[in-house]
Amino acid sequence: MPEKWNNDKELKEAATRFFTTAISSRRTSFEEVTALLDNLIERNCGFKLINGSAFANNTEIRQPLNILIQRCLKLLGTKIGHEQALEELAWEHAATATSEDAAVKAFITALGSMNTVSFSYVAPNYAVRFGNGVRNITIGPVRACLAEDVAIEINERNQNPRWSIIVGANPGTKYQNNNTIFELPTVCWDVDIVAARGKVVEESLWFINIALSLLRLFYPLSHRQPPFPAISDYESVPTMQPEIRNMELTLSSKGAEFGGQLPLNQYIVDQEVIQHLNTVGFYDYAKHIFDPPNKSVATRIAQGL
Repeated sequence: MPEKWNNDKELKEAATRFFTTAISSRRTSFEEVTALLDNLIERNCGFKLINGSAFANNTEIRQPLNILIQRCLKLLGTKIGHEQALEELAWEHAATATSEDAAVKAFITALGSMNTVSFSYVAPNYAVRFGNGVRNITIGPVRACLAEDVAIEINERNQNPRWSIIVGANPGTKYQNNNTIFELPTVCWDVDIVAARGKVVEESLWFINIALSLLRLFYPLSHRQPPFPAISDYESVPTMQPEIRNMELTLSSKGAEFGGQLPLNQYIVDQEVIQHLNTVGFYDYAKHIFDPPNKSVATRIAQGL
């Protein structure tokens, strides 16, 4: 893939136009930067400050930058390419390069590393709960699991004593005694993903929804404790805590009617469900959906889930 970028004529031309324009307008000394900013602010014009260098962020620069970004997105694809990350990368090289040619080469080389960065995305899971000793289920790159297991795994790897993960009743980020504590509910999602940094959350949530869609399609209809899913039912938003309390109050001549509380719609994953999924070939289907052959039916199905 990097060879494809290195040999792409349109990419080189677009990069050369942008870096030639940007570097020619770059100001680096304190006096030059101050004069440029004073002039631009007085005229209500945009500017860009990167690593001590200043640029006029105007149409003359934005146009070639937009052309460069669009070419990068076409080559990288929507999974890896992220407009904001690409723009930041372009500005960074415009600010530090010693010449236009050096900037073009360095920028194209840097594109090759954008698809090799792996992340772990951890988020609350309000759509699945476990029973009968089951602690996790893995669907492609997505794992639904007990948060205490993830907390142990991450805390053991973590080399920074200033933050940690715990399990509790009030999920969220907390600050105690100059330390950061990330609190998870009982069950969480753990996604392994390779993507541009700006795409991690978007891609991870998409993967979670695909995994949940597959579980919905293969979930045993007879396994309803309580009776869910049934016709017209919908599961909880995968990563958001649902509001199950009805806060309404209805008054009439006969008295008061209180809203009460709704049941929490979740998929129960226990030994019976795991056995059923193994029997119907669920994991083979998941593998094909998450890693489909190019231009296959599986690719289209994954896009529709």
